[in-house]
Amino acid sequence: MLLIYKIINIFFSLKLYKITNILNIALSYIDKEKKRNFYKYKFYLRKNKIYENNFLEEIYPPKIFLIKNLPINKIIFEKIKSYKIKNPKNEYDNKGHTNIYQSLHDLNNNKIFEEETNYISKIVNEKILPMYNLKNSKAKVEKLWFTITKQSGVMKKHHHLDGELSGVLYLQSDASVKNPGFINLYNSDENFILYEASSLNESFKRKRINNKIFKFKPSSGDLIIFDSYIDHAVKNGEDIILERISMPWDASLHKIS
Repeated sequence: MLLIYKIINIFFSLKLYKITNILNIALSYIDKEKKRNFYKYKFYLRKNKIYENNFLEEIYPPKIFLIKNLPINKIIFEKIKSYKIKNPKNEYDNKGHTNIYQSLHDLNNNKIFEEETNYISKIVNEKILPMYNLKNSKAKVEKLWFTITKQSGVMKKHHHLDGELSGVLYLQSDASVKNPGFINLYNSDENFILYEASSLNESFKRKRINNKIFKFKPSSGDLIIFDSYIDHAVKNGEDIILERISMPWDASLHKIS
């Protein structure tokens, strides 16, 4: 089985994407443990989009970006409070998560959250896209929402199908407790590439993570960005007092010339 995976990666490196995709689909039926492995290839091909030629070369190994110490405008908490009062329930209440409130996933189209949408878009376009060697593409935030996670809140393993890049901006997270709600990112190939910056103005430092799970303990003002095909999950600890408030999003790529 290991030999088959090596052959698939060789096909991928040779830019034989259709063959890679077919082999991964077939393999997903044989090896259920690796069922989602083919997403790292098929995920993008299925969109029938035109990407820059080198993009599909850059999506593997999977990338994680961490930017810390971002300033948080306190006005956002008033916006969230007001939204929740007006929308106490919605279609995301029964998505299998526990002790979590989610807004609708369309805040990017809401004038009230225009500042946050533009802020995230600016970071992705100016700081993240160059890491994929993309010069003729632009990212657009297609989905934006907020989550309020209470004590023992659980968000089951999932990935995002609606973007090429996904992320979470942590507005409120108490890193002083043992478990404020780690976000776990999963990669059976054990070859994450982590890029970390201590602030928005700092350059990224590159590091390889040779583990199946990357566990990140968030603090207020942290922003994590990752390839949308990466499975991830969250489980809050029993010791949190302060609700964790975060703003997840999905961004899609558009070729501009």
